[in-house]
Amino acid sequence: SITPVAGALKAAVMMGHKPIMVSGVGAIATSNLVFACFLATTWAREEGVESVILPGRQLVEGGGDNGTTLGVIKFFVIRTSAAVVPPERRQPSSDDHDRVDA
Repeated sequence: SITPVAGALKAAVMMGHKPIMVSGVGAIATSNLVFACFLATTWAREEGVESVILPGRQLVEGGGDNGTTLGVIKFFVIRTSAAVVPPERRQPSSDDHDRVDA
């Protein structure tokens, strides 16, 4: 899913996720921003990344072969499977009353 950066990063960190910025793959230069979004989300799916955050484009003058302006999309990824939540921050679940601590 494509979400705004600040809110998604804040929510992910609050839930114990570790946001990972991908720099090498994370900058796609293309004049077709829709295709860039498609590339980013496709790459993320193949890498097993659940969320791709696209903050939007940054224009780079003269980036194209013929001097046209390219949009560079820099994106962040959040690997939601890599979440590590400390035990004291975990919310007790409904079946916790069945558990007895030794």
